[in-house]
Amino acid sequence: MSRKPIVNVSETERYAAGILGAALLAGALRPLRPWRLFWAACLFYRAVTGNCKGYEMLGMSTCQRERKP
Repeated sequence: MSRKPIVNVSETERYAAGILGAALLAGALRPLRPWRLFWAACLFYRAVTGNCKGYEMLGMSTCQRERKP
């Protein structure tokens, strides 16, 4: 059974991560750059889920309020 990730990233950071992820993805496809694809995927994960594993490990949160599952 999978548990839902904790939201610990503010909405502004989520938008920024999505935009940066899209830019990295566009730059990674021609020529193919695996590391840029990896970082783009990390940023998209952060943007879509609102969860940052680094913040989670450090016990940080940039959210103004906690979301209820």
